[in-house]
Amino acid sequence: MMLQRLFFILSILFLFGCSQQLKPQLPVQLLPQLAPQLQQNPDIARCQQAIDSLDTLTAQHTGTLIGERINGTPWLRSDRLIQYFIHHQSVNESNLDTLLNRMSELASRALIGESVNLPLAELSGWQATYGITDQQMFIRHCNEQLSLALLNNPPQTLRWLRQLRKDDDYSDLARIVGLYPLTSIPFRYGILKEQEQIRSLWAIESNSGWNAYSPIAEVPPLNTVNYHVDSLGLPILSTEQQQTLLKRYAPTWMIASATTANIPGQPHWQDQHLKVTGTHPASYSYLSLGLFNNLPVLQLNYLAWFSERPADGLIDILAGQHDAVIFRVHLTLKNQIIAFDSIHLCGCWYTLILEPDQPYTPRTGWFDEPTLVYRSQLSHAMAVYLQPDTHFLITASPAENSNPARVMGYDLLPFQQLLNLPLPLPLPLPLPPTTTENLTRTRAVFDKQGYVDGSQRYERWLYWPMGVKSAGTLRRPGDHAINFIGKLHFDDPLILEKLGVGTNMP
Repeated sequence: MMLQRLFFILSILFLFGCSQQLKPQLPVQLLPQLAPQLQQNPDIARCQQAIDSLDTLTAQHTGTLIGERINGTPWLRSDRLIQYFIHHQSVNESNLDTLLNRMSELASRALIGESVNLPLAELSGWQATYGITDQQMFIRHCNEQLSLALLNNPPQTLRWLRQLRKDDDYSDLARIVGLYPLTSIPFRYGILKEQEQIRSLWAIESNSGWNAYSPIAEVPPLNTVNYHVDSLGLPILSTEQQQTLLKRYAPTWMIASATTANIPGQPHWQDQHLKVTGTHPASYSYLSLGLFNNLPVLQLNYLAWFSERPADGLIDILAGQHDAVIFRVHLTLKNQIIAFDSIHLCGCWYTLILEPDQPYTPRTGWFDEPTLVYRSQLSHAMAVYLQPDTHFLITASPAENSNPARVMGYDLLPFQQLLNLPLPLPLPLPLPPTTTENLTRTRAVFDKQGYVDGSQRYERWLYWPMGVKSAGTLRRPGDHAINFIGKLHFDDPLILEKLGVGTNMP
């Protein structure tokens, strides 16, 4: 009888979880406020059909590489910063145009980058169908026009925006089936023990002979910039300003090993397999935005990519092909460093780095995951120490205080390169015309699900009750669930405040 009751309860929970998962995110039909525009303006109608067609092609062939798609409005995309402004009532009729412009620009960047990876025949067919000569200009023009059409009825557009569900990279169904309230107890204990072990690694590794990988690019001078701020209060940075900031704060990677698995290298495609070469060390960078104390924050992201995480013994469920670490700088618009933090590209091993006197209140709730925190003097040029093979971040300090045994340079490259890596032409050449027409010239490191194919770890079969999808697998920015206990995402705009970071800055 008890087993029957337990089975009944679990069945109800399972069906509830399914109903939550299957609930459609957004209406798929065309927005009603666009209907008059489609009837009266041939340019708008052509744009809607062309962008909808391109979105279908890119979803089929490349998946989503940037932002989150919104069903029925492929000329708009969102991210967690945009969702924050929508759902916290920060958007009204006076700044709705600014929000739509940011969503349109995000969609334009995404579609332009994703369309580059389309097979030539598909892309050429799309261009011919709609008479397109400059696809970048066409995409930006159409997305802008379609977004402006939504301003004809601001109240209706606002209501529609606020019904959009928030992006969540956790599986509630997995947590229900995995009895999360019970299974999270041993997971929390395991996390605490692992963090203790990681904290102890510096004492073991500190006297090692460190190899320093430093940026080759000349460090620009630190100048105060008065950024233009839009009506949402968010800064607008030129490409030159972004590049200057990313060069200025680029870290030095410190690794006490020169094996292939410990050289920050460059991914490339070889025989349809993603490989990493350390011949020319590199880091990849991009800029994002967050919020802290109701003010905008610049987030400078630096990615080091390694060929593998070697196995430690015969059985190592964390080992596998590819490994990557993101080091991030949180910076005010006045060049004040608030904090540093880091994750592996799987979203694992989140680490927070604060100044010695930076106020911080750790989370102590039973369903709040403890955070690994280091204290250090903060500098625009930090040395980031990674343990060999595991690539755990075991400490960080100003690069000027480091004493490496060997210094090598690395190229600071744009993260966008990882979304459009060249594909080698198949051999032998020449190929028949029907074959060359269907060639794909470039391909992202991420597959259509947003994962790095080949980076799957066996740990995913053990960690699924925590709701993290394919735990241990490297994935694209925007999909990083960083806590097993509770819920938190790396791109949450309020991440520092949610973790308990205060401020000692004016």
